Amino acid sequence: MPMSDDYGSATTTCPRAMSRNTRLAGGTAVLSAVLCFVSLSGAVAQNAAPPPVTVSAPLQRNIVEWDEFTGQFAAVDYVELRARVSGYLTEIHFTDGDIVKQGDLLFVIDPRPFEIARDSAQAQIAQGQARLDLANAQLQRTTELRRSDFAPQSTLDERRAEMRGATAALDLARAAVRSAEPAPGQHRQPDQRRR
Repeated sequence: MPMSDDYGSATTTCPRAMSRNTRLAGGTAVLSAVLCFVSLSGAVAQNAAPPPVTVSAPLQRNIVEWDEFTGQFAAVDYVELRARVSGYLTEIHFTDGDIVKQGDLLFVIDPRPFEIARDSAQAQIAQGQARLDLANAQLQRTTELRRSDFAPQSTLDERRAEMRGATAALDLARAAVRSAEPAPGQHRQPDQRRR
């Protein structure tokens, strides 16, 4: 159906007015153009050179298989160290992670307080021995005087008690020396230290 507009008397056709045959012919033309393009592009792809490929001969060699794991290490044996005496550490003969064996010297505790206690106990032995010697001499004199009836019995009894007291004090001083000395395995001389 012819149409006119305000700008002139041009005639146009509406798309609805196209016949069915015209639309079918146009669709066939588009479809054949697409098929032709696809077939030509396939032929071009078949005629193209293959892409380059790198080839190498296989290698034969021994390999070591290994894996990585996250984990924690723990010692086989757990040892708790406890000091038998108190004191300040003057030397440490190992570092963390060192392998140590039973009997190895690990720490040195300041020996001065122990040496002072030992020397004091030895001085008490000398003092106790002097008291015992004095008590023995006084007991012998008092015994002689008692035989002559110049000393009362009570003085003789006092002298005997003083001698027993001096003997006990000497035994106590000897025990103090033994307790001031280190037990076997607790103390080493400086030349026996392992570093």
